[in-house]
Amino acid sequence: MYSKRLGVAAAVILAASFLTFHHSFAQTSLYENLLQDQGVITGGVGVSVIDGQSYFTMSLRPDLAFGKWGVGLDIPLRFDVDTGNLRNEDWDQGYDYLRLFRYVRYSRKRNPDPVYARVGGLDAARLGHGFIMNYYSNSLVIDQRKVGMEFDFDFGIGGFETVTNNFGRGEIFGGRIYYRPLQLATNAPILRNFAIGATYVGDIDPDEYRGTDNGVSEFGFDAELPIVQTPLLRLAIYGDVAKINNHGSGKATGIEMNLTGIANLFDVGAQLERRFLNREFLPSYFGPLYELERRTKEDAAACTWKPRCPTPFPTSPCARIMTTRALTSFPMFSTWMKIPLRASASATN
Repeated sequence: MYSKRLGVAAAVILAASFLTFHHSFAQTSLYENLLQDQGVITGGVGVSVIDGQSYFTMSLRPDLAFGKWGVGLDIPLRFDVDTGNLRNEDWDQGYDYLRLFRYVRYSRKRNPDPVYARVGGLDAARLGHGFIMNYYSNSLVIDQRKVGMEFDFDFGIGGFETVTNNFGRGEIFGGRIYYRPLQLATNAPILRNFAIGATYVGDIDPDEYRGTDNGVSEFGFDAELPIVQTPLLRLAIYGDVAKINNHGSGKATGIEMNLTGIANLFDVGAQLERRFLNREFLPSYFGPLYELERRTKEDAAACTWKPRCPTPFPTSPCARIMTTRALTSFPMFSTWMKIPLRASASATN
């Protein structure tokens, strides 16, 4: 039985690898694969502990591209550190094989194609410049797989971005609409792309219990002026203002850069942002770890700037430099750093 499961796992890996590299064989960089809607493969290694037993873990996440369509897989391999055996519980039910399929997508976000859609696992859902929702993931807990959706449509003079995290239960809903008021008024290549937008995100059930009324929501407005837009570089200046309902508000202004194809190896994005945050406000409230923080996140926002809170957040203004992507042709890395320009020496009620 063990050898059979190992054989199935090996067959899945080989098939996924063949399809992935078959699609990207003629390419030399992840950037080129993404730009040409080619398949790519990412993954990671580590150690996990389940029920007191340690496992060496290897995870492969290929994206199999078929034209503009793509299918994302998640192939978890956990080997007992004592015996070297593959963990049986990961491959003993039919559902375990269905879980290999993480998502189905059409195109890619902010691609030249005006339509982007993704159904299934969301790894980095983002609205606008990320001041409200920034790289949100609905797939942090491996045993609580959720089926969400992203759907964006840009029809030239305007467009929209939408996110929902869980079709099965209905929890987080978000959207952004934007309009380019100068699109028809001028042919100036920079001014005609000026855009204004409005964003709303709500979590109707942070504690995942329908009997309580503890929903949280946030809305905001933004403006953006792209300075450079080419297949290799996108550079824009922007401003955001947002408010968490029943709590505080904040503002931000900055520069966002997306640079692709560095030495045919990297795809990198960065923001330099100045923030002005008022009491009871957290920027990027719906962030990468929100699924783990949902039950206590609103309390953390309410604690901001209050002296009795165990971990008060730094006051603003501050600047943020955040690398949003650094990708090679196999692994994925994501890092960020925050550089305060000024912090208050005391907190106020």
